[in-house]
Amino acid sequence: MQEVKFCYQNIAISIDSGFEVWNKNLFTSTDAFDCVALLHRDGKLYQQQELTHIDVAPEERSSFPLPFMVPALPGEYAVTISFRLKEDTSWAKKGHEVAFGQGVIAVVRSIPSKKVTPFTVTHGTHNIGVRGENFDVLFSDLNGGLTSYRYAGKEMIQEIPQWKLASLYATAKGIGKEIPSVHGGTMYLRGGSRQRGRDLSL
Repeated sequence: MQEVKFCYQNIAISIDSGFEVWNKNLFTSTDAFDCVALLHRDGKLYQQQELTHIDVAPEERSSFPLPFMVPALPGEYAVTISFRLKEDTSWAKKGHEVAFGQGVIAVVRSIPSKKVTPFTVTHGTHNIGVRGENFDVLFSDLNGGLTSYRYAGKEMIQEIPQWKLASLYATAKGIGKEIPSVHGGTMYLRGGSRQRGRDLSL
C-alpha cells in the first residue's frame, strides 16, 4: 500500500547532498502543507526538524539544502522529507502524510590497514628457507617437500610427510580400463589380470 501511495503522490522529492521538490499539483503550492525532515540511523529516529519556506509553485521544481549534517558515527542513515496536512480535512486528520521522499546514506566503518611484515627467502645447496615474523619454514630440494615448520620457536611437524603417487596400473586395476602399453599395442585390465593385444575375455 505504501508503494502505491508513493507512485501516485502529487509531490516528488529526490534526495542527494540536498533535496529537490517537484510539485505535480495543478493548482496547489507545497506551502499548503507542513514539511518535516527526519534522519534515521539504523532504523531508529536520530533527528527531526520542521522546515519552513518550502514553497514550490504548481508544476514547478525547486532545490533546497538539507537541514542537518549526517553524523560521522558509523551506521546506515536514511534522510526523509515528508509533506503533511496542516489542518484536519474531511478525508484525513492534521499531520496525515501526503507525500515523502527518502535517500539512504551509508556511513561505512573505516577498517585500519593491516601491517604486512616482511619475510626473507634463502636458497641453500639442498634446501630453501623462508623466515618471517614468528615463523620459519624449510623445504628440501632433495626430498621435494616440506621438512620443517616452526612457529614461535616450536616445531609444528612431528614427522616429515611422504608423498607417493599412485601408479597408473594400481589406480585402474580391476575397472576394465584400456591402457596404452609403453611397448606398443594395448593392455586391458580385468580383475587384476593384464592381457596384451585384444581383450581375450570378450
